[in-house]
Amino acid sequence: MYKIQAVNTNLAKNVLNFPRQFLAIHEGKTAMQVDCPECFGKATIQSRKQLDIKLSQLYCSCKDPLCGHTFVMDLSFSHTLSPSGKQADNLVLRLLKAMPVEQRELLIQAAS
Repeated sequence: MYKIQAVNTNLAKNVLNFPRQFLAIHEGKTAMQVDCPECFGKATIQSRKQLDIKLSQLYCSCKDPLCGHTFVMDLSFSHTLSPSGKQADNLVLRLLKAMPVEQRELLIQAAS
């Protein structure tokens, strides 16, 4: 059983940035958790509504039965730290397709 926790979310902006989320892993099941803006306890993300590829609304409920607060937070993409390897592969393929056949054959021969 593993438990991973990151830094608190920025409650003032009501925006949950991916690296600041709470992530709890129990017996192979993953449950994302955030801070409840009312009691500052842990809240579970019950569902997600994707508004855009880089923006989702998270429907959350506080785990503290005395609080019981349900709320919606925004999950947004902030920025890339390391580019995807898939993007590099796509770039190489596009460059190869754009090359004249003769240059492509010379490149293949040089690589062999």
